[in-house]
Amino acid sequence: MQTDKTILQSYINNFQFLERGLKKQSNDPIHDLRKTAFNHLLEKGFPTKREEEWRFTDISPIIQESFILAEENNIKEFKQSDIIQLMFKDWAGPLLVFINGNYAEHLSDINTAQAGLTIDTMLS
Repeated sequence: MQTDKTILQSYINNFQFLERGLKKQSNDPIHDLRKTAFNHLLEKGFPTKREEEWRFTDISPIIQESFILAEENNIKEFKQSDIIQLMFKDWAGPLLVFINGNYAEHLSDINTAQAGLTIDTMLS
């Protein structure tokens, strides 16, 4: 069983990893929001049932789960067979696949001849 300090440290490590990989997106307004939320977590810690807004919410399953940030190179591990069950039956239209915010070109099926069409990662 992990302690609260160990769990919080894993979140700190992940946030630092995220910031190192952001490059120019570190100035985006969405990242300012992330930093504000993360600083709130560092100051207040995880919410508990003793807090009015959280009294009916048990977040222990979330806290006990180990999360890591997705890396773009991990998407190559996925195969068409991994996503086939998630697709609409007999789908004939364009298929855009994103895994943890990263565009998986090898799993997507779209006509890229469209002028002005740009597909990129949603992860930033």
